[in-house]
Amino acid sequence: MTARCWLFTLVLGFTLVSSRPMPAHAQRGQEAVLLLSVQRGGKVDAKLTHAVYANLLKVGEAMTRENALAGPERLCGNEECLSQLASREGAKAILSSMVQDNGPNNLYITVTLFDADNRTATDEKTICDHCTQQQVVSAIFDLSDRSLRTYRERKASAAAQSQAQAQPQSAQTAASPGQSPEGAQTLPGSELAGPRATAPVSTATTTPAPVAGGDFLSRWSPKRKIAAGVLTGLLIATLIPTVALHVTDGSPTTLLGCQSVSNFCVLHNLPLYAAGYAISGALAIGLGITFGWPTSKSASAAPSAAPVPVSTEGK
Repeated sequence: MTARCWLFTLVLGFTLVSSRPMPAHAQRGQEAVLLLSVQRGGKVDAKLTHAVYANLLKVGEAMTRENALAGPERLCGNEECLSQLASREGAKAILSSMVQDNGPNNLYITVTLFDADNRTATDEKTICDHCTQQQVVSAIFDLSDRSLRTYRERKASAAAQSQAQAQPQSAQTAASPGQSPEGAQTLPGSELAGPRATAPVSTATTTPAPVAGGDFLSRWSPKRKIAAGVLTGLLIATLIPTVALHVTDGSPTTLLGCQSVSNFCVLHNLPLYAAGYAISGALAIGLGITFGWPTSKSASAAPSAAPVPVSTEGK
């Protein structure tokens, strides 16, 4: 009985341990991570970079190749350069660190994570007092781990939100029971009753509107064109001599056979050019009315054709 009890206890303990939730680091490795560099004093610290890379690889991160980057590439700091490196190495996240002197025996450490999908960068920062080399590595690793955890939580939240938004849309597009895809109520047994007569569909056609900006004179009738031409000719024929009479009014002349001491007379053309101006004004008004009178509109569109049913079959 004692052996059986021990065996039962071991099986029960193994079951309980296996049913416990996995630790956080078990969720690592879903996205490829590229460690760019650890910079100290404006230069890449190869030892620190290798130590941080080894720690991330040890805890299960899916790291890209350690020696894949050239020296100048490890100093990359702009969005375009980081995006190109992520695309080339197949990385989803890029980690880079900066160690700066913040006073005697005091270091200011910054870890930056670049999200290659969203092309955004986030920083995690800390201050390390009297830190040894190993403590600096541990601080950079802790900040990197925190950055990756925040990055994955943000991605999971965005994916859950997208899924929650997609579910109502898919529910709206899906047809509910007892309804056709168009939303019409379908009665039981209606499939056997034969095709339904559909509502008539109008086949009326519309006449396109005349194009704006067409030739103005082309819309005139022949009579209107003749009237405009006649009025224009009369106006010119009246106005020219009227202006000439006005200009020569009061001028001396001997054409009329006047007998005087100086053997010339003075022209008095006021009644003539006054009448000429009056006639010219009337002709100008008529010509203006001819030009300004609205053109006749095109004939109205033909009446719509009678509705033609799409289907006329009954039961």
